[in-house]
Amino acid sequence: MTTRELERQSVVRERALSIPEGAPVELRTSGRRKVSGALLAAEDEAVRLHHNAGGTYIESVWLFDEIDSIRRLDRPRFPRLGLAGRLLAIVLSLTLCLPAAELDLRAKALQIPTGAPILLKTTARQTLRGRLNAVSDAGIAMQLVENNAIAERTVPFSEIKSLKQTGKPMHPGYVVLLTLGVLWLFGIIIGTFVNS
Repeated sequence: MTTRELERQSVVRERALSIPEGAPVELRTSGRRKVSGALLAAEDEAVRLHHNAGGTYIESVWLFDEIDSIRRLDRPRFPRLGLAGRLLAIVLSLTLCLPAAELDLRAKALQIPTGAPILLKTTARQTLRGRLNAVSDAGIAMQLVENNAIAERTVPFSEIKSLKQTGKPMHPGYVVLLTLGVLWLFGIIIGTFVNS
């Protein structure tokens, strides 16, 4: 028996001994057979199982040499997924709250550098794309293309519904959250294949 097989057998033994008697379990044998039933007893060398075999319930003994894995059926398959899901929900809800916590449009416009490309939506449902020229008390002065000519237009703050700088790189916080989300999803996929 190789070292790896001995380690696997030791892990299966520890797991079987930690499961209480009468708990529903599923054994995966070395022949890739799945056997489900109630655990009667876990001893040093074998597991006794009460299971359905062709319509009749029988008691069988499985040696740890024959068992590849054992798991409880009355527990969730990914117990840490609940905590990870809660943490992800908290992080996502905090990121959704960020735009609500932003300052008014004037402060937002002052944070955009002069000459940067912007997307402006008005309360009249008009979308304007152009470059920011200046920010004043009267509104936002922007340079845009109208009728194949470059024109300058000042939009008062009272008519602005939203303002966004376009063509800027993603915020580092979003990059971190996106990376963590992808890694978490990749871990779940790998965990699914490892546990199956």
